[in-house]
Amino acid sequence: MTDSGINPHRTFGNRLKFGTDVTSDPSRGYAPGEDCRYHGTASASVAAGAAYTKDSGDVNHGYGTARGADIVNVKWFNCDGNTTGDQMIRGLDWIVNDPNRIPHKAVVSMSSLVTDLPGFSNAITQLTNSGTSVVIAAHNFGNNVCDEDSSPVYRRPDVIVVGATNEADTRATFENGGSSNYGACVAMWAPGVNVPAASNDSVDGSMNYGGTSASTPAVAGAAAILQARGYSSAAAVKARLQQEASESTLVGMPNSPSYLLHVGGHYVNSTPANLVDSGSVTSSATVVSDQGDAKARQYLRVKVNIVHHTRGDLALDLIAPDGTSYRFYHPNSDTGNDLFQEFNVDASSEAPNGQWKLKVTDTKADSETFDGRLDRWMLQF
Repeated sequence: MTDSGINPHRTFGNRLKFGTDVTSDPSRGYAPGEDCRYHGTASASVAAGAAYTKDSGDVNHGYGTARGADIVNVKWFNCDGNTTGDQMIRGLDWIVNDPNRIPHKAVVSMSSLVTDLPGFSNAITQLTNSGTSVVIAAHNFGNNVCDEDSSPVYRRPDVIVVGATNEADTRATFENGGSSNYGACVAMWAPGVNVPAASNDSVDGSMNYGGTSASTPAVAGAAAILQARGYSSAAAVKARLQQEASESTLVGMPNSPSYLLHVGGHYVNSTPANLVDSGSVTSSATVVSDQGDAKARQYLRVKVNIVHHTRGDLALDLIAPDGTSYRFYHPNSDTGNDLFQEFNVDASSEAPNGQWKLKVTDTKADSETFDGRLDRWMLQF
């Protein structure tokens, strides 16, 4: 975590490690790596904070995406929130040369502006080439981050640039009048308004955090989860993050991909099946075997690509591993062609691992020579 330092907090347990402090704050009386600003502690908690219990016994749900990950404190912001290009290069060089870094198991999170100095870019190249993912905040100026005036680092395909969204699932604006940067260079979006985070002033304090500084560590935590699952290159992690993302949720995103962070598992069934006139067809099984929770989440996302001359004639059922059927699309008066749509299905009582199937029923007989086809369907936890 490259930031303003990280203070001990119960959300980190014993997973917080000191890396390096390249600022002059220790000469001002601060302990090496101490967060005398708030920014780094909050960012680290969004990436990897876990549930903890206060002295009163009240249970907090924790903050982070990757709640079991180790956190290495690389401090390059001082107490005033300032850094230099040279300090940033020194921080990255320390990460590159850290003997404890397992390259394909490491993620570098930068909730900061980045420099265009060659040494900085060279260090990123060494990190990504080794399998380490680099996640960078798009920042909060309301600009296209791909513009020539910005650092060329934002235009690199081997990094993950993150924008911030709000509760309405659109580009975030902030109390200071700024808004999230945007553009085709933004690889992912994640929440960046009123994000619960750990505070730096006590071991169990909380605060509301915001900006791309909050959305970026959330994506960094997701990248760490994927690396723990065996995705061993920066390119593979980025591609999987975009594959697992929700693509039809965001609205009003200018000149930007609409990948909203989603972590949980994305499964695609590309085996086609011809529909049956006034009858049903059941897809081949989508096998899920890597979910760690005892029960599925409240809303599974099911996306279907179905070719059919009258979509209102169709009925769709998700078949759980135990055989329970969940109807999520009912016959209706819609006479339009084809059904390419995403649905929410409440199957929260089901064990997630096992064989999931999709049943498509054409409820009416007709004289068409081609009754339609289920091209593919996707299940997202």
